[in-house]
Amino acid sequence: MVRHETSYARDHSVQGLFGLAPDRIDWNQHIVYENKGTGGAVEAADNQTAFYALMLSITTGVRWLAITHILSSRRHRKVELDDRRLEKLWEALSELERLSAMENVPLAQRIPLCATCSVAGFCGYE
Repeated sequence: MVRHETSYARDHSVQGLFGLAPDRIDWNQHIVYENKGTGGAVEAADNQTAFYALMLSITTGVRWLAITHILSSRRHRKVELDDRRLEKLWEALSELERLSAMENVPLAQRIPLCATCSVAGFCGYE
């Protein structure tokens, strides 16, 4: 947590994006960054970063690059907005639509990542 706050503080230029909360944006180079403490949940983390890049691309009309920083190893991954990634995001949207139509929220199983998840409260695992 301290490493995250001191090494990669949230960029104040992301305020006001209404629902998007990336950790940093390079507005000149059109790059959006998301910081993760460890390399776990690779696809989920990369989908999150790709979603930010996709929304910024749609909004600005310029193709954005997404980069996921792994703080524990000081490495980063480029997340391409290619056909495969866009299909994964579309599938996630379809699943969200299906879930939103349900009368009752399905129970979520607790997994090790719940301990560090920023939205664990939605599942009751805070």
